[in-house]
Amino acid sequence: VEASHHGSIMEFGLRRAHGPNGALYASRAAYIGGASASSNVEAGYVFGIPIRGTMAHSWIMSYPDELAAFRAYAHLYPENCTLLVDTYNTLESGIPNAIIVLKELKAAGRKGFGIRLDSGDLDFLSKKARKMLDQSGVSEASITVSNELDEYIIDHLVHENVPIDKWGVGTRMVTGGDDAALSGVYKLAAKQSNGELLATMKLTNNPEKMSNPGIKNTARFYDKYGQALADLVFLESEKEALGKSIQNHNPILFHHPQIDYAQFILKHYTQADILLQPVMQNGIRLQEKSPLHILQKRCESSLKSLDSTSKRLLNPHIYKVSISSDLKAIKKDLIKSRTH
Repeated sequence: VEASHHGSIMEFGLRRAHGPNGALYASRAAYIGGASASSNVEAGYVFGIPIRGTMAHSWIMSYPDELAAFRAYAHLYPENCTLLVDTYNTLESGIPNAIIVLKELKAAGRKGFGIRLDSGDLDFLSKKARKMLDQSGVSEASITVSNELDEYIIDHLVHENVPIDKWGVGTRMVTGGDDAALSGVYKLAAKQSNGELLATMKLTNNPEKMSNPGIKNTARFYDKYGQALADLVFLESEKEALGKSIQNHNPILFHHPQIDYAQFILKHYTQADILLQPVMQNGIRLQEKSPLHILQKRCESSLKSLDSTSKRLLNPHIYKVSISSDLKAIKKDLIKSRTH
């Protein structure tokens, strides 16, 4: 979504997902993350996600010729009809035949029609297609592209000023591509002893896998423009005192999670939000489930609060997530007690 400069991203990953449930929840996650629609009909039924899609190559190949396939499809789906133009020859057959049908749809008063490119040089072909459509009197026709798209390809094409209106992203979105697994650590942070929760942590020679002890929360600090400055992970026992410091706009000390000497003092902030709120207690939900469009807006707002330097694909600025002084002290004490 960011790479397309908030263009129209459609999730097309059902066939490539890790099983039916993986496909369903990939569609949900994609929509929350900013996708405008999904080709997964079940996701539309279960979650109310807008459904969008185009024809398959097999549809066109099942007809005597391409023009007949396009006309049959347009008859069934006259509104928002998108014709796949690369089954045989994109420039010499696909687009010319599509133009014939799109002009017929236009004459009948239909709207939202367009073409889809699913192979070849999308830069070159989209520019050629745009010129052919405009010269044929269907300048309102949209151009959708697909074919193993990811954020890097989309970013490149956008910077080439391609006339692409919609992006169908499948495999790389639902499988994660090279980042198919989340490299995270889920370990015990506290244990109960005589009715009291005692902080505990995992120790390792790999600092990135050394967990932070205790029951924690996170505060996100913002400047006067609503830009996120940094996150502070703190102990729940600090919540009241930290809240007072924030209310009084006192300077806050931030510690690096692994490096002892790395720290900074945040002085100039306007507000801070506590990010973790209880949603379930004793097996009972404390609030109604948020509709997906609300979650999508929340995600969009959070992304907007990040500076653009943190969102660039090449050499992004590392957003700071630090720990509080009390959490740092408990962590050091536990490390010392386990290593002596």
